[in-house]
Parts: sequence; structure tokens; C-alpha cells
Amino acid sequence: MSPDQAKATLLSRLQAAAGPSRELDAEIALANGWKKSDPQGYWCAPDGDIWATPPRYTESIDAALTLLPEDFPREFRSLRINFDEWYVGENPALALLIAIERAKGDKA
Repeated sequence: MSPDQAKATLLSRLQAAAGPSRELDAEIALANGWKKSDPQGYWCAPDGDIWATPPRYTESIDAALTLLPEDFPREFRSLRINFDEWYVGENPALALLIAIERAKGDKA
């Protein structure tokens, strides 16, 4: 699967999510540079920190916001709403993840 296809699949799964999902959290982590590091199931964050599980991206706005790259425009980091598009998810964290993933694609 190409990176573009993987991104489209992740976006589709985020849009179809009925609520928080640890399976989806794992997919988001893998799509954002995390690695499942060893047979015990620990996760290695992009900064090298070891975690027992990936963050709860689909449940926590704070966790979702950690996915914003530092070089994103300030107006996006402050979550200014673009009235031309709606980012709809089952909960605020899912809606935010959809907006972040779409914005990352726009910058690529």
C-alpha cells in the first residue's frame, strides 16, 4: 500500500469511528513514526521514549494535539476554524485528528 493509500485508509477509519479505539490509536501511532519495538509489545515513540501503549489519540484532545508538527502555521496550532470545511468525528478528539491528518496532507 502506498503512503497516500495508507493515509486515505486512516482518514476513512477516523471518519467511520464510533468512538475511542485503542486499535485506531495504534494505527495513528504507526502512521506518525511510532514503532512496536519488541516482543513484549512496548512502543517506541519518534523521540526514542518507550511506552507501554501508544497515546489515546482518539479519546484525548491533548494527545491528538501532540501530532501537530512544530512548524505548522500558528493559526492552525490555535485551531482557527476554516468555515469552508467541516471536520466531523464522533467526539472532539476524532474530529481534531481528521483535521490534523488532512492538514498534513495539504502541506506535503
